[in-house]
Amino acid sequence: MFSGNKKGNELSINDWKKIIDNFKNAGGKSITFTGGEVLMYEDWAKVIRYTKEQGFSVTILSNGTLWNQEAINEATKYIDEIQISLDGISEKTNAMIRGAGNFDTAIQTAISFANQNVKTKITTTPTMDNIHLIKDDYVNFSKKILKRVEQKGVIHFKIAQKLLEGREVKITESEMQEYQKITDKIAKSLYPKYSVENFMSNLLYGAIKNCGYGGLSVSSNGEFFLCNRVLEIESIGNIDTPFSVIINKARHFYEMTCVDNVEECNDCELKYICGGGCRIDEYKFAGIHTKIKVGELLRKKKKCPPSFKQSYYDKMIQSIEFIYDNEG
Repeated sequence: MFSGNKKGNELSINDWKKIIDNFKNAGGKSITFTGGEVLMYEDWAKVIRYTKEQGFSVTILSNGTLWNQEAINEATKYIDEIQISLDGISEKTNAMIRGAGNFDTAIQTAISFANQNVKTKITTTPTMDNIHLIKDDYVNFSKKILKRVEQKGVIHFKIAQKLLEGREVKITESEMQEYQKITDKIAKSLYPKYSVENFMSNLLYGAIKNCGYGGLSVSSNGEFFLCNRVLEIESIGNIDTPFSVIINKARHFYEMTCVDNVEECNDCELKYICGGGCRIDEYKFAGIHTKIKVGELLRKKKKCPPSFKQSYYDKMIQSIEFIYDNEG
């Protein structure tokens, strides 16, 4: 569920309960609250408590700057995971985007949750302006935080490997390739086997037919979307739309956009391992569901290069080697 910028027509606590109840009745298992910033919503604690009481797995994505100990103590009772987002690994590099004075607060929030045994993830999204200042010190940054966490295995680090356009910034293909190369190196500096382990964990859930397009995201004013990038796509309904209609649309467009219905993917031997890539960034319909035509295969903006496919074959071999090396 996505809050975005604060709006004058935000949903009430009863509206959220209605959505949560409907989602439960439709078979939903997990809910992620994001933003904007979750704590900007006055009744945030009531919402997450109600969500947990209905049996959901609850995750919060936060910038970590508005939490005090009282709020942390309250949230700890009802959430399974929190993710704290940073744009740098020091006050200097983080302030280039987030502004001055936010870094230490966000780090302390993450540590406080981790020390209350809440699964905590610190996600850093470097920019093209600060990535070269981050790449050589990421391991030291992580080790300093780990020293302040009482329990092992409860806090994890993630480096974003995709930079979305925004803030009046346009990214060239060569810049994106450079960015991904550097962030991959950063991630491997902390978790040498992360690529293989992620590859294997994704396949535990069976065939990957989609990127996640067709999942439900709800904005703070009750609009429903097929992806959490709600500012880039169209709504499929709102709080007043019968939930059965919303769910049926989501399932319909999930199937319409699965790899079996993609011209460049449907006969590829890797289609259920790759999933076909991002439906917004890599497809001609750009995630706009009204552009999808019944009976027509979807088209990608460009074909996958041989090197991309080879990377999947390499991961498959590395996965077998990983399992063999770790047996017993």
